[in-house]
This record gives sequence, structure tokens and C-alpha cells, in this order.
Amino acid sequence: GLTVACGKVNVPENHDKPDGRRIDLTFIAYKSRSAAPASDPVVYLHGGPGSGIVGNPVLISGFLGDVRARRDIIAFDQRGVSTSAGPNSHCYASIASDPEAPLKAAKGEGDVEAVQRHAIRACLDEIKANGADVTAINTLQNAKDVRALISALGFPTYNIFGTSYGTKLGQEVMRSAPDGLRSVILDSVWPVKVPIYDLMALPIAEGIESVFEQCAADSMCAAAYPDLKTRFWALWNKLDAQPLKTAQGEVTAQALVMLFMRRNDFARGNQGYTGYLPRMISELEQGNAATFFEI
Repeated sequence: GLTVACGKVNVPENHDKPDGRRIDLTFIAYKSRSAAPASDPVVYLHGGPGSGIVGNPVLISGFLGDVRARRDIIAFDQRGVSTSAGPNSHCYASIASDPEAPLKAAKGEGDVEAVQRHAIRACLDEIKANGADVTAINTLQNAKDVRALISALGFPTYNIFGTSYGTKLGQEVMRSAPDGLRSVILDSVWPVKVPIYDLMALPIAEGIESVFEQCAADSMCAAAYPDLKTRFWALWNKLDAQPLKTAQGEVTAQALVMLFMRRNDFARGNQGYTGYLPRMISELEQGNAATFFEI
């Protein structure tokens, strides 16, 4: 309560109907280490949408810790997300009605997509029956939540630091609820005009394809590992049908793709292994997972 404070702020479910149903937003506030901090805090807008942040205080401390030298940091779980998702929106009744189906689906048994579709529909029906309006969980209402939160905490001005979906939300705050907003930092930008869900797989595919293009453009790599693109996707299909079992563990198609996806990740230790991927593909074709597990 002295260096970090937590709480809830009650806001309208629909800000255009202030007398209607209300919801709680959970926040966490990191107090500045300064004895005389600046009056305008930094509000962190988390990504997702749907990932939440209040339950992961170490993450904020990791990349915004330096800001506390001069300012408070405030973060909150957006409406419908994590601790800001009320008890009536966790769909416990829907899950309890058929607990075996999702367990089987998690193991890949049966028609997984059908189970998922049924679970989502049942969950939405349960939320609606509880009186909540899922259509009010949107970026415009999120933007107005930011202003309501900062006002309730008593700050006349504030700054925004948004990542991923939080950058889209930050842009919407600037457009729809800019009162008191001093500055905005957008990190890993989600432009409001881009249909991000339609295109989400595109950069992942481009990142995988770039490995094959780099190898083909290098004479030594092309000679040692010809037609790498065709071989990679054949390997993926093979592993998807039957994962490779080795003494070190199992190699699945998903694990193979995740390795390609995360080679440019910011996480420590993920950089620098691109040059080993052609060799790894060649080895896995022969049932050898040595380089895979070394990476």
C-alpha cells in the first residue's frame, strides 16, 4: 500500500448510458520513488486484447521501472479481461455442464473445432443471461475507461505507454477521450486502419519464408540445403501427422513453427540461431533432433 496500491474503479458498462449497468476495473498503481514526483503518471495500456496485466506486476517493473524515478505508473485490466472480468463472465456453469469435452479437445481428441465453437456459444449465452452486454467490450469503451480511471484516481493530466493492442487503444484515447492526455508512446504499433486479425498470420508466415529466401540467396547454403522451402513444409506435414519421438523429447509441428516464429523474439537467448535452421531441417528429415534440442 505504500509503494504499490491496488483497487477497483467502478465505471458504466456503456459510457453513453451512465445510469445503466456498471462494471469494476481492477488497477495497480506503482508509486514513484521520488519524494516530489511529477503530477502526471504514466498509464500502461496492455496488449491482447485479452492478456491482462494486473496479475503480472514484474512485467511492468521490467520495462517501465525506470519511469518510477519521476512518475507513478498505473496499469489496469481492460474491461472483460482477467481481474476486470466479473464473476458472471467466467462461464463456470457452461464449463461445469460438460467438463469432459474441453479436456478431450485439449488432448486433440474428437472434433476440436466443434467443441470450441460450442464452448464459445455456450459462454456467450451464459454471459448474456447474466445481464452483461458483450458488445460493450470494445475499443471505444476501453478508451473512455482510461479517462474515467485517471479521473477517479485524481490526476488532472497523464501520459500513455501502450504496447500491441494497447497502441490501438492509445490512438482511440487520443481520438475519443483526449481530456488531460499529455503524451503518448506507442510501442509495436497496431494502426487503427489495419484489419489486424485478418492479417495476423501474415508477418509470421513472412518470417518463416525469409529463412528460405536467405538460404537460397547464399550460394553455400543453397548448395548444401537445396529446395529448403519445399522440404520445410513437407517436414511440417510429417510432424503434424506424427510427431518425432526422441530420447530428448518429442518434436511436434507446432514446436517447429514456434522455433521459427520466436527467433526474432525479444526474450533473452532467442536471437542468433537462424543460421542453424537449414541444418536443423535436414537433420529432422533423417529423424535426428540434435540441433533442434541444442537450439
